[in-house]
Amino acid sequence: STFFICGFVLLFTMVGLDIVTNRNDILPLLFSDAWAVVLHSYLSGAEELFKLLSEAFFIMAFFSILHKLKSLSEEAVPIANG
Repeated sequence: STFFICGFVLLFTMVGLDIVTNRNDILPLLFSDAWAVVLHSYLSGAEELFKLLSEAFFIMAFFSILHKLKSLSEEAVPIANG
């Protein structure tokens, strides 16, 4: 499902941002200390946003599967005994 693909892309992006923002030595290695502080605050917010969006896409994926299964069960023809 497309929702699962989007959910996993958002999840892996969130994990990447989590790795960068949970350590205090990665951003200052790449940027100046002032920029690292600013980037850390923005990237931490982006990490939380990606986390919420990935959860929403996973919920939508499971809901679409549930909806499809319910529609399939309603279309099933009952078998007559005898």
